[in-house]
Amino acid sequence: MFTKLETPPHVFAYQFSGTITVEDVDAIYDEMVEALKKYDKVSCYAELLDEFDMEAKAAWRDLKRSPEMLGHFRKFDRIAFVAKPSWITAIAKFEDAVLSMFDFNMEVFDPEERERALAWAKGEVDETEGPSVRMLQSEDPGIAIYEIDGKIRKRDMAVGKEILQKFLDDREPRKLMAVIKDFAGFELALLADRELFRMKLEAAKHLDRYAFVGAPKWLEGYISTMDTLTKPEMRTFDADERDEALAWLREDELVA
Repeated sequence: MFTKLETPPHVFAYQFSGTITVEDVDAIYDEMVEALKKYDKVSCYAELLDEFDMEAKAAWRDLKRSPEMLGHFRKFDRIAFVAKPSWITAIAKFEDAVLSMFDFNMEVFDPEERERALAWAKGEVDETEGPSVRMLQSEDPGIAIYEIDGKIRKRDMAVGKEILQKFLDDREPRKLMAVIKDFAGFELALLADRELFRMKLEAAKHLDRYAFVGAPKWLEGYISTMDTLTKPEMRTFDADERDEALAWLREDELVA
């Protein structure tokens, strides 16, 4: 079943739960087809709850009716998905394979962000913030430094991959420092980025030390666990201990 949320007429917001039937699929398609005839731009919001499922006949009906949308994709403005991690990979793959050729915005949100996601779909808020990941200048050629300030989104991955690129061989730099001003998590769609995952694994082979400055307490525990499982030495420092972190990174002899 699905629940239609109250929105402006050009915004379609649905909360999916239980089992989606053929009748549900037809109702949604009929409503959207009619709206696409009336409005120059439409936006969508879809909230996928844990218990969401779809009948085989409904999936087949969705597949049969999906070509009705192909001629109207350019009318879509914003598409927001709110979903648990189990759905994110499928959504991200769909986005990369099908939607990249069309000029509209698609965002994937955590369930905790549902209010902001709906406001974004309705055009009440914009993603106007600057990048959450940026490179910082380092005076030491053996140390690369980057800063995290906010939620890491798909748009930040160009910088993320630029950082990892520096550690894909045994040349300098071999040490890395993350300065964390505000870490608000990461967009779950990043889990579907195979290139990013491959680069992380390769970079770990050539990274000697990794310092985290200003990591929140919950992240400190994760870093401590990873330090016992991965090659590079990892250590956390308080926000005001940047000099201490640099001194540790510059030590010539690695300490186990």
